[in-house]
Amino acid sequence: METQDCKRAQRAYERVISRVDFENSDKYKSFALSFPALIHSVGLAQAIAYAQAKSLPEYQADLAYVVGMETMDVLAKESRLAHLSEYRRLTFEVINCASWIKRYVEAFFKKKDNQESPNGEPSV
Repeated sequence: METQDCKRAQRAYERVISRVDFENSDKYKSFALSFPALIHSVGLAQAIAYAQAKSLPEYQADLAYVVGMETMDVLAKESRLAHLSEYRRLTFEVINCASWIKRYVEAFFKKKDNQESPNGEPSV
């Protein structure tokens, strides 16, 4: 039996792995690493509005897909119209999905960037 979290992880993996050699991978990586914390600090509706204003359509499409929404516009509308209990559930869902995207970005983009670890050795 597949859990909801397994489904989120699989959908996030599909999207992130296709972005590793993407031309805007630096912007994508930076945004993906900061987005879950942004939701925590400003709230879901405001974080989504910020994401839409930053015009990173690839991240928007990936997040909407992982959440299970058609587009980021649909997700934005849902977040604005939701009652408190639904807003909290949606916030929880989006944070979980954004966190899976972040984990995979950390795993795969790090290898591509060939960054060094704190002790001066290349990352594996």
